[in-house]
Amino acid sequence: MNALIKRNLKLYFRNRVGAVMSLLGALIAFFIYIGFLKENLVQQWNDISHAKRILDAWMMGGILTIAQVTTAFGALGQLVNDRESNRYRDFEITSVSQSKLALSYFISTFLISFIMQIVALIVMAVYFQLTDSLTISFRQGIWLLLIAVLGTLVATVFCQIIVEFIPSHIVFNRISAIIGTGIGFAIATYMPLGTLPKFGRHLVKVFPSSYIASSMRNILIDNQIPQNIRSMLNEYLGVKMVISQHSLSLLQNLTLVAVMTFIGLSLLIFINKLKYKQY
Repeated sequence: MNALIKRNLKLYFRNRVGAVMSLLGALIAFFIYIGFLKENLVQQWNDISHAKRILDAWMMGGILTIAQVTTAFGALGQLVNDRESNRYRDFEITSVSQSKLALSYFISTFLISFIMQIVALIVMAVYFQLTDSLTISFRQGIWLLLIAVLGTLVATVFCQIIVEFIPSHIVFNRISAIIGTGIGFAIATYMPLGTLPKFGRHLVKVFPSSYIASSMRNILIDNQIPQNIRSMLNEYLGVKMVISQHSLSLLQNLTLVAVMTFIGLSLLIFINKLKYKQY
């Protein structure tokens, strides 16, 4: 199994174009923000102190979450390739069990997604430090890594569920393009949550990654918003997710994601068992 994990990692990082393309959604969000969205929002918030830092932190949380999803899905392209070329069948007739075979793709996808997030975090931290003096403390860094682990896990689970139903690399590429451009809207990163219509806000709350983005924003913004408008802006920016008029705490966010991850993982195991019985 370790050999398969190493193989998948090497194949992913050897394809530099594919690795960069898996960050497409995150890159789109980043360039939209620095090119258009940032200045418009700063002008609207010119009476709020540290507006640029608040917005930078808000966007960073969203981009890191986008990177979780798009890189996880991109890494699973190798699973689609192996199934389409029948290499997966070749692996099945070796001494590696079906469960270990599936687990090898899962672990390699998790590692790829986590590594790419670290790269994205470092790049953005340096950029925003140079442009707006945004500083990430050691405590914030540790929290971000812990949240990233859970976010990567839930992204890997649900991306692999989707991939289980993809028959070919052509279909995979089409779905990958949809996810790459759509995930920014799905987790309210291309525009603040408060600007969306009621249906849009409800739709955002369906996706587990939205709560990861909210948690990261919670840590990064870290009470920088003035007290008199904090509650309003937290809800407007999606720093705090509100369900049935209840503002979720960081712990409640992460607990909800953990439950969704468990449900998704159970579903993934069930799907794999059904597919395995067919052989």
